Amino acid sequence: YMNWDSVKLNGTIPMISSFKSVTNKLGKPDSIKPGDETNGSFYPGKFKFCYYKNVLFEKYNDTLVFRSIEFKKSSDFYLINDKYKFYKTSTANDFKRLFPSSYENNELSGTSMDKYQWISLAAFTKQSDNEWYFLFDRNSGKILSIEHYVAQKEK
Repeated sequence: YMNWDSVKLNGTIPMISSFKSVTNKLGKPDSIKPGDETNGSFYPGKFKFCYYKNVLFEKYNDTLVFRSIEFKKSSDFYLINDKYKFYKTSTANDFKRLFPSSYENNELSGTSMDKYQWISLAAFTKQSDNEWYFLFDRNSGKILSIEHYVAQKEK
């Protein structure tokens, strides 16, 4: 697992932060758009999507919750905790070295599996609805994105 509480964006921004704090570190967001009550939202209720280049947050009033990061050539963003760092040059082999059991046992199936490799990783040691989804290009092995996923609660 990769503990949600210990991961930070660019080494300084916790996964749950204030809008003001993130704006002070990253500048004004590229855009803020209406959200919806989608599968995977961190808190129940209404939120907005808040975009900073290749990083997406869910915005609840003054609170930002990390949702995903895309690793494009121009991206200087990365996720780090006390043991792991994922940035645009990370590969599936790096993931396999760090999380061999997850690499072997947690590949997700679905569409585009010939082109992409999706691997899930727990976000907490205890059973939870929170997971990390890592997306790799099958041909190059390069990381394409990391998403924090929260399963939709039954109503």
